[in-house]
Amino acid sequence: MARHRPHGLSVVISLALLTPILSACAPENPPEPSIPSVSTPHTPDKGPTDDETPNPNGVSDTLDSAGAEAASAVAEKAMTAFVDRARPYDLWWPDVSQYLGPEARYAYEYTDPAKVPASAVTGAAVVSATPSATQVTVLIPTDIGQYNITLNRQNRDGEWTITRLTPPEGRP
Repeated sequence: MARHRPHGLSVVISLALLTPILSACAPENPPEPSIPSVSTPHTPDKGPTDDETPNPNGVSDTLDSAGAEAASAVAEKAMTAFVDRARPYDLWWPDVSQYLGPEARYAYEYTDPAKVPASAVTGAAVVSATPSATQVTVLIPTDIGQYNITLNRQNRDGEWTITRLTPPEGRP
């Protein structure tokens, strides 16, 4: 009587016998593609100095004095128009909105000038923060305290527009 082997065991035995034969036909280590070496001279990286920030375009991303002066001038003109609350809306809004960016125009569009808490600018603008050449924060003193004005521009030579007029803390 013939013995019957399970099918799975036959496959295992066949593979065990064939593996050494098949591996003898294949190369031990396939050749690796050769890549020509290119020698480039080493130049040390120039790190940023105290007054500049690295920029992928090689252009400094810091605000220069001309940019700071331009931002301060826009902030002062805008605040002077903004606190002129005795004017009717149809005269007040065109003066204010010309200094505002799109988001700020949307946010302040329906502001009632009579409800603006400040009524006068009482001093010169002071730049308080310059995160980059395209963003600046300017402080404007008013009769109720210091407003914080945030301005942006599209590029380092663009026109400044106001994104936010923040009244002194504790004021509406």
